[in-house]
Amino acid sequence: MSKTKTWKYVPGCISVELDIDDTGKVFDLSSERGYESEEFALLKPYIGPEGSEVVVNFLSSGFYEPMSRYGGPDTLGNPEYLFDERTLDNVSVDGKEIPKELAQKIFDLYFSQVEEAELSFEGEYDDRGD
Repeated sequence: MSKTKTWKYVPGCISVELDIDDTGKVFDLSSERGYESEEFALLKPYIGPEGSEVVVNFLSSGFYEPMSRYGGPDTLGNPEYLFDERTLDNVSVDGKEIPKELAQKIFDLYFSQVEEAELSFEGEYDDRGD
C-alpha cells in the first residue's frame, strides 16, 4: 500500500552573486542571465562595491504519492504524483532583507531556480506521512 507524504512550510533557499560593471550595469555572476533587467536595476542601491550575494528564501508545501500497483496485471494502478508549491519568504542582499515588493520581483525572476532547488527534509520534516 502506498503512503502519501506531506510537508508544510519546509524552508529552502538559493543564492546568486550580483555585481556592477564599469558602465554601471548590474549583472549576475552566478549564471548566464547576464546584464540589466528592471529587477537588477532596482537592486543597484543594495549592491556593494565588490559585488553582493543575493539569497532568496522560500517555503515549500506539498505532497508526494508514490506509484501504486495493486489490482493484478489487468489494473495498472496509479502513477506517482508530486505537488510542490513554493512561496516567497524573504530576499536578502549581503544579509540585509530587502522590501517585500522588490523581493517578490526577484523571487519571480529566479523562480525556475527556486523550483529546481532541493529541499532538506531532516529533523521535523523527515518522512512526514499521513
